Amino acid sequence: MAKTHDNKRKRVSTKVLKKNKNKNENMRKTRSTEPLLRELVASPSFPRGMNDLEKCWNTQKEVFLSGRRCHERKAYHHNMTGCGAIDASIEKHFGSTYKKKLFNYYVIAGDLSSTRSLLKRLISEEDVPTVEGFALLRKTRNQLKHEEISRPHGYEEKFPKALDPSHIFGNTKRVLEQGKSWIANCVMDRIKFRDLCVKDCNKKLLDKQHQGFIIKLQVLYANTEMARRRARN
Repeated sequence: MAKTHDNKRKRVSTKVLKKNKNKNENMRKTRSTEPLLRELVASPSFPRGMNDLEKCWNTQKEVFLSGRRCHERKAYHHNMTGCGAIDASIEKHFGSTYKKKLFNYYVIAGDLSSTRSLLKRLISEEDVPTVEGFALLRKTRNQLKHEEISRPHGYEEKFPKALDPSHIFGNTKRVLEQGKSWIANCVMDRIKFRDLCVKDCNKKLLDKQHQGFIIKLQVLYANTEMARRRARN
């Protein structure tokens, strides 16, 4: 009788152990597949920064990293014949704090209904006189507050009311021609980066960061070309 009870207990214990083993295996399988599912399924919320873009790129490495070379393209500020050269010139005139932030303090003034075309490519020479009608005006204190941008000490004295190419590059034909070339390269680098590495991951990031800078650079390009034409030496 005792032997029968012992056998019964063994069968129950074996059944429980087998059940727990199966449960643990199922849990491990579930945990191991969850990261893969997260990588394959697009996030329902748009990422806000570069780190989130890189997460998106890592879900399709062959496309974004091997094919489109997004890690290389994101370094457009290092191009010293493009965005990097503009940064260096801004640093020279406004200080290192603002070399990548200067345009945050300016807003475009003009008929914005025609700005969509400025996002597709570098503007042509024929477009320059039209775009030259736009201006980059210093944001008011209320605008900075609304956009949650901190106002530097001596804001009005530090930044000119209207940003002119001479404030960044100088006013001779040579430096303006050089500045125009830097802007052209910078615009194309940013458009390529946006089209190849941002659009498929995060369309909201386009409007908040990339689009505004591209348009401002196009306005600066037009103003620089017109200033070059007017310069005497």
